[in-house]
Amino acid sequence: MSEREVSYEYVTTTSRFEEILATHADEPRYTIDSEFLQNKTFIARLALVQIAFPDFIVLVDPFTVDLTVLQGLFASSALAIMHSGSNDLPLLRVAVGTLPQHTFDTELAALLLGRPSVSLQGLARDVLGIDLDKSEQVRDWTLRPIPLSALDYAANDVIHLFDLADELTADLESCGRLEAHAQECAWQCQQVGQSDREMTWWRAKSLHRASMEERLRAQYLFAARDDLAEFLNLPRNYIVAEETAIELVRTPPATRDVLVNRLRNYRGTLNDEDFDQLWNALVASASATPTELRVPDADIGDGEMGLWLTLGKLYVRFAAHEWHIPPNFLASHRDLVKFFRGEESRLDLAWRRDAVGSDLELLRERRGVLRVRDDRLTIEVDPTSVQ
Repeated sequence: MSEREVSYEYVTTTSRFEEILATHADEPRYTIDSEFLQNKTFIARLALVQIAFPDFIVLVDPFTVDLTVLQGLFASSALAIMHSGSNDLPLLRVAVGTLPQHTFDTELAALLLGRPSVSLQGLARDVLGIDLDKSEQVRDWTLRPIPLSALDYAANDVIHLFDLADELTADLESCGRLEAHAQECAWQCQQVGQSDREMTWWRAKSLHRASMEERLRAQYLFAARDDLAEFLNLPRNYIVAEETAIELVRTPPATRDVLVNRLRNYRGTLNDEDFDQLWNALVASASATPTELRVPDADIGDGEMGLWLTLGKLYVRFAAHEWHIPPNFLASHRDLVKFFRGEESRLDLAWRRDAVGSDLELLRERRGVLRVRDDRLTIEVDPTSVQ
């Protein structure tokens, strides 16, 4: 497939952006992408927004343009085509105040199709036969002026999404997974802004096999740290460095004053209320029960829950192989933890429920057993569970 001709306009005023949006108000679809920087903030700093209509590309400077004018486009029936929307949607929600009502994510499509590469560069090469130049990918997009080579790169990231979406849509239709993709895109938008802070301590792998008291302490402390990081819009390590947080978990301070003294290097960032929040988290963890722990590992070391998670993971791995998709996409460990706790998760989506959810429910209700029949791993009703 030949490359589309790329022509674009770099827009730095709200009035000009409004003119462009009005001109293309009747377009049935558009592509959208963003460039950002995240090394000194908790929430990435949006530095450029690229929008392509079939015959026009606009590159928008969010430092000088009011992006809330996108609300009309997002509320329309037009389809927003993007790649890896999980990166862009949270930033757009903050900048625009809302999200597109209808989305098509090419990365999610590639995952559902079990393609060997799901990166934009890999898909452009494998599906469209186009080699995208990614040399500008790691640049600091907050620096001004943006050089012409970087603007060319930004425009190329959106112009080919039309053709890519068309090809992937045809493939999804041919294998009966178009509806599953629609469910995935809707779920992705629904999860923007949602967080599960009780699982952020999983990043500290050295604590995964710690004592129950230490793991509960980590769960509460790391969640409080993330709350502060988001509120102050600072990286987590600016609040409490990971190694310091682990030390507080291993040897907790006896009093608030001891905590403040151990965190004295952070006095320039944290105030008294912030120290209170961290101390209160440690205090609350002391009265927490083991049932409140969000386990990071699925193994028998975590007791009955770990055992059922291990069996669930085994079944998901086999089912994913039959679907020719990555096991972690069909059901991640976090999905399984939530599922076995009876909480909302991606396993609630209709296509996943058809694929594995109904069977996993037998395990969750302690009514199922794993069996091998005709070289297939199955979950069947345990005869001993039937009254």
